[in-house]
Amino acid sequence: MERQFLLFMLKETEYSFYYKLKKQSVHKTEVPKTVINSDVFSNLVNSGIVGKEKVGRGHIYQVVKPADFDRFLSSAFPNPEISVNNKSDNIAKFRNSKATTTEGKKVILLRGFKTVKINQQEISLAQYTDNFGLFAVELKSLETPKICFVENLDSFLEAEKIIKDDFIFLHAYGRIGSELIKSINAVEALIFSDYDFVGLNEYLKFKTHFPNAKFFIPDNYDFLFQKFSKLLKKKDEGQQKPSEAVKNSTDEIVVRIREQVLRTNHFLEQQIIIREINEN
Repeated sequence: MERQFLLFMLKETEYSFYYKLKKQSVHKTEVPKTVINSDVFSNLVNSGIVGKEKVGRGHIYQVVKPADFDRFLSSAFPNPEISVNNKSDNIAKFRNSKATTTEGKKVILLRGFKTVKINQQEISLAQYTDNFGLFAVELKSLETPKICFVENLDSFLEAEKIIKDDFIFLHAYGRIGSELIKSINAVEALIFSDYDFVGLNEYLKFKTHFPNAKFFIPDNYDFLFQKFSKLLKKKDEGQQKPSEAVKNSTDEIVVRIREQVLRTNHFLEQQIIIREINEN
């Protein structure tokens, strides 16, 4: 009877180890911790497919039942020859969309009232903003004098109420990666984000490509923080902590917000700024 294995989400580390084990014995010290502590590996050893043999002061692992081991490999890694370029490739090769890091599609939303160059084409954003509320695109390149990156979707949809001066507004599907930032050519960059460690980290990420980038802080920020700031600890999400970049930064804005958040254990969400404008 063919043995069945409960295959958890295996990743590239497991893939590399098991194909190495197929070819040769492996000393215990060479087995990755994620493998040796896994139920999958325990099942292989307990079923006798992989043997454990004492050598000197240690142990080696080696395949004892090659036919059963090959069946395990073909089940765990259905398409080992695939070159992984996206999430579907991860599923095909590892049964796990997150098995390896892949460059995702750079899908962004834009709003504004200026003409910009998107993927080498001139686009009048005003037409799309007025008629449809936004313009969506899989971005390859963007050229504009002034760009404002907005973290939250609801703030993005009303950002022009508080940020003027001909900025166009960008909201990304997911976190903005360095490759997406590099595809944007702008003279001025403004970051409109939550006033917390995550927002500061995003700001510093932008500054690596836009040295003159600024972090948007409203004139009434201190009043808003005092009245509406939120406890940093989020339910079921653990405690938000500053990245190394945020901890070590000497940027004036980063220092100001970082120290305030650390001191009070509170942060301010950007949406309250839009709400205050709408009510006044």
